[in-house]
Amino acid sequence: RRDVETAAYRIASEAVATVGKHAQATRARVDLRTHQGDLVLTVTDDGRGLTSLNDGANGSGVGLASMRHRAEIIGGQIRIASGSQGTTVTAAIPMEPR
Repeated sequence: RRDVETAAYRIASEAVATVGKHAQATRARVDLRTHQGDLVLTVTDDGRGLTSLNDGANGSGVGLASMRHRAEIIGGQIRIASGSQGTTVTAAIPMEPR
């Protein structure tokens, strides 16, 4: 489905742009796979982590909100894990409408 492709592309683009702008990472990785009917996109980096998450906030920056919105609008979800060893953004996007 084109909406799945578009969401995955835009989420990956935003996540990689965020790494470039904020993470001070030396490495980033983008993975795609399918799992139980979902397209699962994972972007990981070895940067400094998200300051807002590390300070106990919910990671509500514009880029993160945009990624969440893009996933949720087509029935998907975003998980973000961040710490001193980097950040992982995982998007699970249904490949078929539910």
